[in-house]
Amino acid sequence: SILDDDAHIVKNGDTTLIEPNRTHSQAAAPGYAMYYIWMIPHLPNDRWLPTTRYYRKEHKWLLDDNVKIWPELKLGDEK
Repeated sequence: SILDDDAHIVKNGDTTLIEPNRTHSQAAAPGYAMYYIWMIPHLPNDRWLPTTRYYRKEHKWLLDDNVKIWPELKLGDEK
């Protein structure tokens, strides 16, 4: 995981705290899936709602209804 310019090794079962106002890119090794879960507190005056979310321009393609993230490949198929 990367927090701003600092890289952190995160292994299976690890937990990472993402401090406020820091960018936090995540990646998995090629060919491996990654399960990423957010735990965001819903504060009374600062709720995380669909109307208060923002997305970086370079990642907005992920919001498309027909986005294909994991190609359907069968064992032995060519990419």
